[in-house]
Amino acid sequence: IPFLARRSANNEKAAQPAEPARAGSPGSQSAAGTLAQNSATSSSAATAAKAGAPGGLHWTACLANGVGGGCLLSWLQLPAAGVMGSILAVAGARISGIQLRRPPDRLRTVAQLGIGILIGTTFNPQTAVQLAHNFLPVIGAAAALVASGLVLSSALQRTLGLDTQTALLTCSPAGLSQMAALSEELGAQTFIVSIFQLTRMLTVVLVLPILFRLLLPQ
Repeated sequence: IPFLARRSANNEKAAQPAEPARAGSPGSQSAAGTLAQNSATSSSAATAAKAGAPGGLHWTACLANGVGGGCLLSWLQLPAAGVMGSILAVAGARISGIQLRRPPDRLRTVAQLGIGILIGTTFNPQTAVQLAHNFLPVIGAAAALVASGLVLSSALQRTLGLDTQTALLTCSPAGLSQMAALSEELGAQTFIVSIFQLTRMLTVVLVLPILFRLLLPQ
C-alpha cells in the first residue's frame, strides 16, 4: 500500500502542468535576450535586403568590364560586337566567381532610350510611303513570323524546359540588342535569348550569301 501511494503521488506530480518561468528568473532573462538578439538580426537583414546592398565589386566595375568586352569584339569586327561582347565579358566574370554588382535600373532606361533613338533615325518619308503601298504583305509576313515563333517557342518549352517569356523571345525574329533589352525588361533569361538571337543572326550573315551564290550564280 505505501508503494502504491508513492506511485500515485508521483503520477499526480507528472500530470501537473509545468510552472512557467518567472519574469525575473535567469532562464527567462536568457530566453528573452536570445529572442531580442534574433529579432534584431532579422531586422537588420531585412533592412539590408530592402536597401539592396549586395556584396561584390561596385557596379562601375561591371560597366567597365562590359565596355571592354564590347570594344574587343568591335576591334575583331564581329557582328553585334557591342551587345555580345559585353554579355560574354560580364557573364564570364560572374561564372568565374567574380562578384559584380548589378547596375542601377536607370542605366537600363538610358540604354533603351538609345536603342529607340537609333531605330527612330532609320525612318524617313519614303519609309511611310513604302509601308502604305505594301501594308497587306507586311502585315501578312508579320503574322506568319509571329505564328512560327509561337510554334517554335512551344517546342522549346517542351524540350528545353524554358519559361514562356524566354521561349517566345528566343524565337522572335528581331535584332539582338532590342531582344536583349526586352528580355531584361520582361524578366526573361537574357543570356539564353542573346545566344539564340546571335546564332540566328550569324546563320543569316554566313549562310545566306552562300545560298545566294549557289541559287543565283549571276
